[in-house]
Amino acid sequence: MHDAFHFAFGDFTTAAGGKGANQAVEAARAGGQVTFVARVGSDLVGEQAIAGFKRDGICVDHVLRDKTAPSGVALIFVARDSENCIAVAGGANAKLSPSDVKKAAKAGVCFILNPAPARPLPDPLLACVSILTPNETEAELLTGIKITNEAAAARFANAAAALSVTQLGAQTSAPTRRKIESFLKRQKQPIV
Repeated sequence: MHDAFHFAFGDFTTAAGGKGANQAVEAARAGGQVTFVARVGSDLVGEQAIAGFKRDGICVDHVLRDKTAPSGVALIFVARDSENCIAVAGGANAKLSPSDVKKAAKAGVCFILNPAPARPLPDPLLACVSILTPNETEAELLTGIKITNEAAAARFANAAAALSVTQLGAQTSAPTRRKIESFLKRQKQPIV
């Protein structure tokens, strides 16, 4: 008898994550001054996220606690060949609005937006953005232009990624600037 489905049991691990949050953590650990604009639920997951941001020196004045929706979560399945499949429940995270962003943007700071997960974004939100950091899928969705060329990544980002993939978790694996610079020196690559 041939089964239609194959179930494999493995380890379950929880870790802080989210593409925008991961980038905020990495920017702070690499020496940047970071203010994070986001929505989380008024729940344990939201409290843990905020506490983690504070530990990394991130300003959380604009991390809003939503009283009507739980914090967003993602369940990531990783196959034996290291390919993954991600199921996302956006929750409060998906309720971040252009008006939430405008409150922070009025301060005149550089506003970086990671447009994940891929979906159309309203023009009032995009008007507040200084730097947009889409992946290939998000860039194509936002611009309508198919990405056909490979973009050579900065050495610093490559070093951070190389160090990150040696650890479990998303935010827990983000290296500090000191570790990145030390890695680059060992690789005899110039520090950017």
